[in-house]
Amino acid sequence: MSRLEDLDSVYFSTRRWANRLTAYLERHSTQNAFLSANSDAVEVIARRRDLGLRMGVNMPAHALLLFLRDQRYKNAYERRPEAGSQGASSDTRRRVDAALFPPPKRPQDHYFGAALLGGTGVRYYGDYCVVLKEQATVIPDNTQVLDRNSYDAVFSPLSNVEEALPTVIQRLRGEWADDLLPIAKLKVLTGLADAPRLATAGTASEALLHDESFVEVHKPGSFGPDDVHEVRESPADAAVEADLAARRARGQILSPEEDIWLTRRLEVDREMAARGLRARIVVTTGRTPR
Repeated sequence: MSRLEDLDSVYFSTRRWANRLTAYLERHSTQNAFLSANSDAVEVIARRRDLGLRMGVNMPAHALLLFLRDQRYKNAYERRPEAGSQGASSDTRRRVDAALFPPPKRPQDHYFGAALLGGTGVRYYGDYCVVLKEQATVIPDNTQVLDRNSYDAVFSPLSNVEEALPTVIQRLRGEWADDLLPIAKLKVLTGLADAPRLATAGTASEALLHDESFVEVHKPGSFGPDDVHEVRESPADAAVEADLAARRARGQILSPEEDIWLTRRLEVDREMAARGLRARIVVTTGRTPR
């Protein structure tokens, strides 16, 4: 059975994330002259006001409506099970959460999101991406971050190492203020591999969050509409909404599924407008002229 260091002696070391990043650059920069430049580029992108490293929480329309009306986001431990589901939180989820939040921390006190550099978040969880403000009053500096989807820790190869799950999680976690940027850099740089070109904002955004591969953020305490920076949606969803609305206006009959989907989205539009929340259609993953 292998150890974590056998998978990668730099990445899975016990050192702080900034030191791991330095060691990674020292190891690979001689083979890739673009590596250090791309590390600097990610930092510039992460500090841009229009993009920046932020926390995003994806949710479908009905969940966003509840959030806006209740004025508070609920996590899996607080939400009622949906029809047909076995419960609010699976056994695997509880096992992983026990490793993520050892006593005196409690899983039910934390709210999951993903780190963003633009884009519309993890669409698996919903077509709306609620992006939180970056102030320390919303996301404290010591907010826990994890370098990956926490479920990855219970699958091979991480599940096959000598170290127990809590130790694996300990190697992968960090804090928002001190560790998120080096974690993001490592994820983007390893995603670029040996590409002999400079990373753009769009490239960095896609490398940081692709499908269900992302950096997890565990915000202590819930949040409400006043903590929201903006709500993002994809151009594809906006186009479908506009098409369905136009078809309905022309008197065409929509399917029940289409009618429910459109009605909920129109309700979301009205609720966000009433609360003065900014909605933005992200037409790219963040690419802008340099």
